[in-house]
Amino acid sequence: DCCVYAAVQVYREALASPQCSAVHLTLVEKEFACDTYFPAIDSKRFRLWSSSEPREDSGVRWVGAMGVTMFDPLS
Repeated sequence: DCCVYAAVQVYREALASPQCSAVHLTLVEKEFACDTYFPAIDSKRFRLWSSSEPREDSGVRWVGAMGVTMFDPLS
């Protein structure tokens, strides 16, 4: 297992790796002034596996620990 905390280019490389079998995200429902975003996740490789109920903290809604896992090639 490997956990990646990095810049957008490192995320792109990690997501493109055949060794990447799962992605765990926290989706925040708020706009922020920034110039860098997490890269798009390829829906041909990954599907939603599980997610938490939406939560709110300091007026910001978020969905925590959303697990996205690779499609089963046998299905």
